[in-house]
Amino acid sequence: MTNPSELAEALVLLQKVTCHDQILLQTFMQGTHASVSLLVTQDRTLPLSLNKQLIEAGRPFSYSGGVIPLEHPAASCAFDLAQAAALAVPGLRGYIGVDMILEQNQAWLIEINPRITTSYVGLHRIIEQNLASAIWHACQENVLLDRTSLKGSITFSKENLGIWFDE
Repeated sequence: MTNPSELAEALVLLQKVTCHDQILLQTFMQGTHASVSLLVTQDRTLPLSLNKQLIEAGRPFSYSGGVIPLEHPAASCAFDLAQAAALAVPGLRGYIGVDMILEQNQAWLIEINPRITTSYVGLHRIIEQNLASAIWHACQENVLLDRTSLKGSITFSKENLGIWFDE
């Protein structure tokens, strides 16, 4: 929204797409749309990748895909924030995604997704370890990989999600 008069229009749109009586409005923050993919056990986390989210701001926002990995000056801050957020939520296990906004040397938490996210589509193609096995071990045995490494980078979009099946 560029001015307060657009608030009524935005609320009408939101009420059409949700069944909730309450709606949380937050100030729009400029920056890089990103996420951190993590493996989580009972008491530990392992960052897998920093991912760029290809999002077009508007009414409504539009997600079109992502780029892995994202090289950004706030990468260390993003990993620290994602790990702290994951450990603050009791019961999280396995693969999770933490959405955030990045600026030069800062990261702001948007949401925690306690499930496999769209970034998995690209990440499983470039991570050198068996990601499905690592998720299973984190959930069932409370064990994390010693390390992870990525081979190259990948860009994926809603239009090329066939990447799931191309080996």
